[in-house]
Amino acid sequence: MAVTIEGHVARMGMLTQYGGLVTLDDADLALADECARIRLANAQRLRARDRWGQQSYQSDYLGACCEIAFARWAGLGWACREWAFKEGGDVNGFEVRKATLEYGMPVHLEGAHPDPVGRPCVAVIQRSPTEFTLPGWWVIGDEKPEWRRDPGGRRPAHFVPISALRLMRTIPREFPQVLFGH
Repeated sequence: MAVTIEGHVARMGMLTQYGGLVTLDDADLALADECARIRLANAQRLRARDRWGQQSYQSDYLGACCEIAFARWAGLGWACREWAFKEGGDVNGFEVRKATLEYGMPVHLEGAHPDPVGRPCVAVIQRSPTEFTLPGWWVIGDEKPEWRRDPGGRRPAHFVPISALRLMRTIPREFPQVLFGH
């Protein structure tokens, strides 16, 4: 299914209404840059590849931006974590994933480093170099079999459709132990 620009803009407006729009400032972008460089250097040192088989500064940078966007939305601090999957999530016990309108939010249940079942995962969509929309969240392990795909030809994932995500405003009620700044 092709996504038209008009449809994309209309859906992004709807997503902003239900999730939240976060604008990162220059300090946030500098943090993301520093984190991406650290993560890439460590990956290269270990000869590790990202989930799509790449050693990519851009992948690490965008991942850090998405994490910062969620932290800002939640009113939480953020620190670059090199191996977040081993340490309790990207941000305060939450996984954070870059999502797209076309594919949805990737959740990896297979491979060397599967996402931890039961952990909440927040979807973040990049609107511009500094603007990010948070359309919703998901609990890892609740995916449907028909959502399984392997678009990179390397590592299958379940792509949770944006329409299936839970509303961001429900996070404080579902996870009262997380201190939110709003």
